[in-house]
Amino acid sequence: MRTAGSVAPERARVTTVLARAGWPAVFLAAVALPAVLGPYPVAIAAHALVLGLLAMSTQLLVAVAGLPAFGQTAYFGVGAYTAALLCRAGHDQAPLLLAAAALTAGVAAAVTAPMLLRTRGTAFLMATFAVQSLTATAAARWTTVTGGDEGLHLPPAVPWPGAAALTAPAYLYWYALTVVALAGLGLWFFLRTRTALVLRGIAGHEPRMTALGHRVTGTLTIGYTVAGVTAGLAGALLVIVNRYVSPADIGFEAASLTLLAAAIGAGSIPGAAAGAALVVAVRDGAGVGSGGLSPLLLGLLFLTVAYLRPLATRHFRNPAPDPLPTESSPSTGPPFPAGPSPATGSSLPAGPSPSAGSSFSAGSSSAGSSSSAGSSPSAWWGRKPSLFAGWSDRKTAPGPMDDRREGRPS
Repeated sequence: MRTAGSVAPERARVTTVLARAGWPAVFLAAVALPAVLGPYPVAIAAHALVLGLLAMSTQLLVAVAGLPAFGQTAYFGVGAYTAALLCRAGHDQAPLLLAAAALTAGVAAAVTAPMLLRTRGTAFLMATFAVQSLTATAAARWTTVTGGDEGLHLPPAVPWPGAAALTAPAYLYWYALTVVALAGLGLWFFLRTRTALVLRGIAGHEPRMTALGHRVTGTLTIGYTVAGVTAGLAGALLVIVNRYVSPADIGFEAASLTLLAAAIGAGSIPGAAAGAALVVAVRDGAGVGSGGLSPLLLGLLFLTVAYLRPLATRHFRNPAPDPLPTESSPSTGPPFPAGPSPATGSSLPAGPSPSAGSSFSAGSSSAGSSSSAGSSPSAWWGRKPSLFAGWSDRKTAPGPMDDRREGRPS
């Protein structure tokens, strides 16, 4: 009979197999998409890839570092306008646009990180919202550089010097898919580094990571900069795909949809990209076909995620364990000998000996399941049981009740 401790490794192996087999199949299906869809759906899919890359940037902060970021569209805008100005100046090579956008967005993130990282929880959310609002306002008011609310219309980019311009929707989609896949691969490698492990530890209990000697602020700055670089890549990709950029692309609506896609992703980096695809499908697919009901459908999607996601989080975080073996199970050891009761002196009934299947080992088996799950590709990909839990009550100072509140022995 299977014990509770043997279930977690089996689930981890199943998750590993599904992760290894599922994502290549999804990528191949995405590659074949232009062969089965028309030009307009393919153009919508390319825009979904741009939003997906921006959502991956947000998910890196929310799910891995535990920072509820609302301002990634600010660095998205920095990268987009950097690529747009270079393109208007005659530098239309797509690799150059991507590299310049990533560099400027990374510098902007590194400069603003020390100020933002002085806050946590809801204060951090509002601080990043302020950065996003200031960036969108600057883009709207600085008309001599950004074109103001009218935006900038741009020439098509070329994949490399001397090549034909990227104008066909299918080629733009394939180029965007390649950039998103390479950026996702880079994030996958980053999540396997020691820095990413420290970021997870900071998200779990920051005071203990500080007590262990980790440089919390420096590590969070690295994570924030990597997220800014990813957002800058998405901004350059927006310029390449749309050949147009305006302050509306980095406004409140774009930031809200990005955070919604991250919430749908349930703590997973690829899940954030899938959530962005769902958001774009509802907004530009079902919304257009329903006669202008796109805002209503997006509102229903917001409410659905807000109400149903905590239920799904509790289900996946605390799955129903297999029944523990009974006294007659072969896994239980010999019974305890009967002995006198300390209070009355009467004999106590014999009981089963603690074994691997008993409740005495439940803590170790759960720890083992966490360890095995953490080594699986899905865990490295950024999966975290709870995405929005603990924003306002995140621990900033250790206390005597911390261990008891988390269910650990003091």
